[in-house]
Amino acid sequence: MALSPSALSELLDAIRAGNGSDVLRDAMALVLQELIELEAA
Repeated sequence: MALSPSALSELLDAIRAGNGSDVLRDAMALVLQELIELEAA
């Protein structure tokens, strides 16, 4: 699963703004973990 840099930026902006719910934070954590694992492989 690949996300564009702009999509990642939008997700991070939403979290930083504090407008997200715990669901959004959990989803972002999952996405970031997947990206980390892809980069490590």
